[in-house]
Amino acid sequence: MVDWGDVPTWVTAGIALAALVAAFLAYRAQSDAAGKQAQQVNLQRRQLDLQAQVIADQTRLQERQQADQVDVAGRPTDGAQATVLPPDKGEPVHMVVVANGSTRPIREVACKIEVIGVDSSIRHAKLADLYGLMTPYALGPGVQAETFVFGERTGTIPVLRAGRKAAFVWSFTVALYPSFLLWLRFTDDAGLHWEITTDLHLEKLAKRDW
Repeated sequence: MVDWGDVPTWVTAGIALAALVAAFLAYRAQSDAAGKQAQQVNLQRRQLDLQAQVIADQTRLQERQQADQVDVAGRPTDGAQATVLPPDKGEPVHMVVVANGSTRPIREVACKIEVIGVDSSIRHAKLADLYGLMTPYALGPGVQAETFVFGERTGTIPVLRAGRKAAFVWSFTVALYPSFLLWLRFTDDAGLHWEITTDLHLEKLAKRDW
């Protein structure tokens, strides 16, 4: 006959073992549930971050929509005709043309250039001496050109209407200063401030100091 020993002891041990197994299984189930919950939370956080990034990108594109339609380019013009040089001193000076290709006006348009001397050691930075509008005229059937029409002796255009071009002029002659850097600043119809640089880089400004 087999000696099973103290039966109550075996029964107690069996119950303890079953309780231990049950506790382990419950802990494992709880850990799995916690892990799945953490994964779900992380997934939701990544989705929210992605949504926030998409919204930020859309907002940035919407903000730039009007500013992207503003173009700027430098060209020489006759200093005497532009009235930045004496009438008998007609020679090419620097002019910057800004075109508002958007459907709304832009405001407080200002331009600063830094002219660079022939040997690159002489530099002068200055806001425009004056501005005017670039007005189209017909040269012949189907042929159009544009001419500079004096506006005011100030470096800031209060309002540049949609579809219009304006120009800033300086008394710096091309002969003495063959190249320059430029910074154009304006405020769009939504009140946002922008700057375009020589390489046509467009940047939103938190505020303006000129």
